[in-house]
Amino acid sequence: MDAIEKGLKEGREKHQVEVALIPDIARNIPQSKEAVLELVKEGKERGLFIGIGLGGLENGYPARLFKDIYKKAGEYGLRKVAHAGEAVGAESIVEALDYLQAERIGHGIRCLDDKNLMERLKATKTPLEVCPSSNYRLKLVDDNRVHPIRKLHDLGVFCTVNSDDPVMFSTSLTDEYLLLLNQGFSLDELWQLNLNAIEASFLSKKEKEKWVIEFEEWKKNFFPKIKKDS
Repeated sequence: MDAIEKGLKEGREKHQVEVALIPDIARNIPQSKEAVLELVKEGKERGLFIGIGLGGLENGYPARLFKDIYKKAGEYGLRKVAHAGEAVGAESIVEALDYLQAERIGHGIRCLDDKNLMERLKATKTPLEVCPSSNYRLKLVDDNRVHPIRKLHDLGVFCTVNSDDPVMFSTSLTDEYLLLLNQGFSLDELWQLNLNAIEASFLSKKEKEKWVIEFEEWKKNFFPKIKKDS
């Protein structure tokens, strides 16, 4: 915990980067859930953690196994997120919403299998944290297919672009945007996905408004040149 605190302080002071961490419970190690929650509680008290997540293997470890922990997490004032609908179908997303009251869904691309879920996600504007390169490299999406975020975006599902594990998948957030640009996303569409990330964040309303103003100011000054060069 001391090392995490030191790293966040260095990032803030040396690079002017603010980081808010959300540790994950590993689905496939359900016996660790109480210990992870205690760790997250301690980290929240020290100003290091803001929420709890659920990662690991989806298959065989449904979200309902962690309902009690997420209920406690909510009582402690923690934000709640969960990976779902990555390697398992739409039912995994439904469970994350129903049993965990997840505020954001990691991946979530399998929602396309369920029309009712799609309508639910659109109505609630639940963010999907979509990770294109990760999906390709784990063979969850065929290499010769346009990534499903294209269809999700076109159908009005609220998505953000993410890098998952940059080191593991040899990518960066910039690489993810370039991948989508090469698949036909326009600069304006990518810009909207970027704004979605601000809205989907757990920043305060005032902080979000500040970042939107700063982003739009940058766009006004640099977008005309970028579009001309492209």
